[in-house]
Amino acid sequence: MSIFVTGDIHRIVEYGASRFSSRSWPQGCDLTRDDVVIVAGDFGFVWNGSNTDKYWLDWSESKTWTTCFVLGDDTDTTAAVAGALAGIAYGFDGIPGCWVDALKGKDVIEACLP
Repeated sequence: MSIFVTGDIHRIVEYGASRFSSRSWPQGCDLTRDDVVIVAGDFGFVWNGSNTDKYWLDWSESKTWTTCFVLGDDTDTTAAVAGALAGIAYGFDGIPGCWVDALKGKDVIEACLP
């Protein structure tokens, strides 16, 4: 297994595609699904289900390696909002006990609960 890390593609998906082309990155030709390429940063756009999105998702899936995204920009805010919505939907009891046990400041949180 090999792991490769690259920075973001600056909101231009075509830039990312050329970055991963065999001409720009010949090592990619020898990778398998056991190898991981991590894109650390902004992948470039919001997925909205368009034909363009389908094209780029298919392109990504056609690669011989596994791609992971560690996003930047506003992803921390998005995750916070998603967590808040999950909290509304599932409540405190919906959080796995092992996660709660690992929380720093757990006593402060529990003091706020009814």
